[in-house]
Amino acid sequence: AIIDECNICTEGNTGLDTNYMQDCFGECFGTAFLDNCNVCVDEGVNPDANKDCHGDCFGDAIIDECDDCVGGTTGLEENYSKDCEGICYGYALIDDCGVCSGGSTDHEYNSDFDCNGDCFGYAFLDDCDVCSNGNSNHFPNSDIDCNGDCFGDAYLDNCDDCVGGESGIEECEEDCAGDINGDAYVD
Repeated sequence: AIIDECNICTEGNTGLDTNYMQDCFGECFGTAFLDNCNVCVDEGVNPDANKDCHGDCFGDAIIDECDDCVGGTTGLEENYSKDCEGICYGYALIDDCGVCSGGSTDHEYNSDFDCNGDCFGYAFLDDCDVCSNGNSNHFPNSDIDCNGDCFGDAYLDNCDDCVGGESGIEECEEDCAGDINGDAYVD
């Protein structure tokens, strides 16, 4: 048996290890201890102080602006929980035209499509509710007949009168001399 550095009789048949009363800094009767990352720390220090938010000793993970643990070995990018408007856990999304929409944006999702399905296109619904102009290959209001009816059957006759369909006017006739509405006749 010996007297150790803390003036305690140890070894031999005492059943005590030499300097067993020293803390991890070597102070007799000290209160320092090995934390959960095997680092000697003073009493009162959090035993997980050398761990990052992901629980890795000496890790690089941090708490981001949305209070998420990111980086390090998490596999998560910083502020991944922000929507395209920059709101943590917001509902705004990039729509099919590349515009941040929904959530707090005051922009309706996919509202930049024209009636032809083109982002920021110039096609519009004409008076007959037909997608026209832009890339639609349809001329606006080309489905209106001479009487002003959508998809009507009225047409301009040889006299340039709007006849047929809903017009209520009959087509003008040529007489045998070729005069429109003339009174010549074959005897």
